[in-house]
Amino acid sequence: MPMLDAAGIALGDKVNIEAKAGKLIMTLVDEPITLEDLLAESPKESFKALDEDQDWIDTKPIGREIYI
Repeated sequence: MPMLDAAGIALGDKVNIEAKAGKLIMTLVDEPITLEDLLAESPKESFKALDEDQDWIDTKPIGREIYI
């Protein structure tokens, strides 16, 4: 695969793909991505509980589930 060879990427390598200004940019991942890394890069507004989430959070248990 000439394009992968030219980029120094082999089948099975882990890559990060992002879109910027109408281009796809593929880079090798040289360290494992952790949940902490993913969360740090997430927009802060994505962590806000929506009204429907809060309704579910506020609901009391109705069966034998453990409520902490």
